[in-house]
Amino acid sequence: MPKQMHDLNNKISTFQQTIRVLEEENIQLSERAEDAMLLGLVSESIQDLHNPIEIIDQAIERISILKNIPYITCARQNLETIEAVATFASFSDKQHCGYPLDIPSAIMEEISKGPYFISDAANLIFKSDKTIFKPGATLIIPFSSRFIVSGFFIFATDERETTRLFGMLSLLSQVVDITINKLDNQELIKELQHLTKTLEVRVAERTKALLRTNEKLKAEIRERKQSESALKHAHERFTNVVNGIDAHVYVCDISNYEILFMNKKMKEDFGDNLEGQSCFRALRQEDAPCSFCRNTKLIESYEVNPDNVSTWEAYHWASGKWYLNRDRIIRWDDDRLVKLQVASDITSIKKAEKEKEELNKRLLEAQKMEAIGTLAGGVAHDFNNLLTGILGITSMMLDEVDQDHPHFKNLRNIEEFIENATGLTKQLLGFARKGKYETSVADINTIVASTAELFGRTKKEIIINSSLAPNLWLAEVDTGQIRQVLLNLYVNSWQAMPNGGELLIETHNRVILKNEAQTLQVEQGNYVAIDVSDSGVGMDSSILPHIFDPFFTTKERERGTGLGLASSHGIIRNHMGAIEATSAKGKGSTFTVLIPASSKHLSESPESSKSAEYGSGTVLLIDDELIIRDVGSKMLRILGYDVEVAHNGQEGLDKYYQQPADLIILDMIMPGMSGTEVFKKLRTYDPDAKIVLSSGYSLDTQTEELMATGCRGFLQKPFTLSQLAEMLKTALAKNVV
Repeated sequence: MPKQMHDLNNKISTFQQTIRVLEEENIQLSERAEDAMLLGLVSESIQDLHNPIEIIDQAIERISILKNIPYITCARQNLETIEAVATFASFSDKQHCGYPLDIPSAIMEEISKGPYFISDAANLIFKSDKTIFKPGATLIIPFSSRFIVSGFFIFATDERETTRLFGMLSLLSQVVDITINKLDNQELIKELQHLTKTLEVRVAERTKALLRTNEKLKAEIRERKQSESALKHAHERFTNVVNGIDAHVYVCDISNYEILFMNKKMKEDFGDNLEGQSCFRALRQEDAPCSFCRNTKLIESYEVNPDNVSTWEAYHWASGKWYLNRDRIIRWDDDRLVKLQVASDITSIKKAEKEKEELNKRLLEAQKMEAIGTLAGGVAHDFNNLLTGILGITSMMLDEVDQDHPHFKNLRNIEEFIENATGLTKQLLGFARKGKYETSVADINTIVASTAELFGRTKKEIIINSSLAPNLWLAEVDTGQIRQVLLNLYVNSWQAMPNGGELLIETHNRVILKNEAQTLQVEQGNYVAIDVSDSGVGMDSSILPHIFDPFFTTKERERGTGLGLASSHGIIRNHMGAIEATSAKGKGSTFTVLIPASSKHLSESPESSKSAEYGSGTVLLIDDELIIRDVGSKMLRILGYDVEVAHNGQEGLDKYYQQPADLIILDMIMPGMSGTEVFKKLRTYDPDAKIVLSSGYSLDTQTEELMATGCRGFLQKPFTLSQLAEMLKTALAKNVV
């Protein structure tokens, strides 16, 4: 019985020991699971952080709270000093930068070997007031990283035993590793970003670097001829670089024209490796060396200067491309002389140069037309002033004689002659782009149809056909000037068909996009197009560039003045449009007129004004031309008005300030103070001043702006007595705004 009890006790003891082992293993497994979860929490908390200090702060705060470690510091060692980088103290809400640290050299030496435990660190490494927290058991784990080259984490408790800290050594070491790895990763990311930017800069300088590398490789090839292995190495490097060049690089034998080398780019473009074939046959499909071959000259220049480079351009008819070729003589690996050629595709550059040349031609043409237009506009303006005097005197004489007077018919003839002369000045003003009189929304089809019908009655020998678009856009134009343009084009076509022929007039809508707009020198958008085509003799390419030049004509003196197309060009340009011509000798010509489309609606035609009547009141006539002041004042007095005259703007202002007039006739073009300045000063002084603008030029943008501000009218020079009377009556009417 005692023996049985003894055996039973042994079994119970063994069973209890097994239970204790299992319990300890269970505790260890739980601690490991807890440690794994803690490591996951620390890793997750710093995952999205980028600032190094924030990463360390977050890591030590997490481990302090989760493992109940009151005080944790991350420190950096700089030579003989120790600096706290980040600190977390669970016993205080205040921000801590870490207690001052003073670690003895003996302990520092031990720390350099690995983690180091201190049972009581209060007076050993911490030099501070211990009333708040008195460090006890402390663990120091050293580390090294890109952010902190040499440093350590200090984990301090107020315990006197290191057992608990010792049990957390593996966990805390892993936390340090996670934190430091995160810091290193951030530094690596910064370095990678820096390297990426550096690489982008290098890529941007690729072309320049390739040229420098190419020259360097050439020098190395000459220097490394001492050994076969060195030459082979240099040749491989050279081949790699040359294959990376976006140009044709090839080498051929000077004597037999055999292609010895082609780079990758050249092989791809020619679709084959042509090495071993003759260059003239493989590249040019010739049976003999090219007539422009430069091999002989290259040899001659090589004997004088071995480094000479021959640069030349050539068109390759097979590919349709232009190349800039750079040739030089070099020695091949077997010491024979060979030609090295680098051919760069410059087709786009050639195209750009051609476009630039064309644009320069257009610019010069535009400048020439503008200069001549300015001259023509000035001549027309001065001529209109003279015509004003002549027409005014003629009108006054007609007003004083009866129709049966012997001079009545002659005076009427003078008026008609002046009207014809006025038509010539209108053409000059149209050419000078100063002839846009009064614009209104119009149906271009109506203008085309009426002018074609009118022209067809007088020119029976030609057949006129038209094709007018049914839904043609409207345009805001000066109807009289557009009629003049069309009649000029019809006459031009008629003169190109001396034996009769066909005249085709077409209209259609056309959208001008950006590139075409730049070529035509207009704004992009919707345009109404008018095509006038004839079956006449046509023009060759030498004549076409000059057809819009003033006074240029290919016709006899009796049949043309050379102003028709020039004035048409000016009128259309003044309408912000374009006119272009295409022609070929013996195949007729086509003129295309482009006018900006308008979104406005057609307005009803105003009723014709009634005959002018005589009036009364005081008129202030401001004009710098003596003949205008003289004749104008006489005409005004005949019409019953009192007249004050001024020869410049300042005199006109002074007279108006002294005695305001019922109406002011103001010349727009005067020396010194311009008509525009006088107008603004008058309106500032008297907002209700009644002003009529007058000019030898026609309505321009500036004049139209003044008209829109309340001007009473525009008196185009030259004018008759009846036209002046009608303008005065209208301007003095109360309902004019």
